[in-house]
Amino acid sequence: MRIGISTNVPALREGLEVLLHDCAETESEWTFIDPSHAEGRCDVILLAQYGNLVTAGTNALALREQQPPPKPPVVIMTDQGGLRPFTLFTLFRVDGIRGVIAFDATRKVIQTALAAATTGNHFVDPTVGSFSFLETTRPWRPPTKREMGVFALLASGATVKDIANALNLSVKTVEAHKCNLMRKLGVHNKAQLTREAIQNGIVAIIQMEAAIRQ
Repeated sequence: MRIGISTNVPALREGLEVLLHDCAETESEWTFIDPSHAEGRCDVILLAQYGNLVTAGTNALALREQQPPPKPPVVIMTDQGGLRPFTLFTLFRVDGIRGVIAFDATRKVIQTALAAATTGNHFVDPTVGSFSFLETTRPWRPPTKREMGVFALLASGATVKDIANALNLSVKTVEAHKCNLMRKLGVHNKAQLTREAIQNGIVAIIQMEAAIRQ
């Protein structure tokens, strides 16, 4: 496994090198990469960064763009804790972001996150936040564009029948999209899904995604 490490925290460099030396597989190798010019092919990028996760998401996209196809997945290392599920959900809707872990993550957590990323799965360090719907045997997949369309209409207060008419879908199909959203967003009933969409879901997601992709 070839690990590209990018960080704006100089004090982390030595610590990361020691941790990776101890936790990585014997055939693994790592190198520090410049966010503005990520030379060399990486299998996974470990992005360690203080502060705003929007900035981290933007940098993750930039680092991936500098890599030749196939683009490597990114694990973000952050100093932030207590992240809301919808914040994590938004990050994971950005193509390529596969994990979020703490600066003081253990060797086991780093190893688990890197392994998950390189096998197409997602991982969240429990000390960073809760994303309980990842804790299943099924790989998590972000909602589709159609499901996000249903989600946006739910946030506007539309009923299932309204959504079906607006999107030219059957009521049964809309209900199926709602069930998929419930599973992917980790909510337990349709009323909670609608409430989350209206209160803080879709608006935060749209704003954060727009900021990351600017």
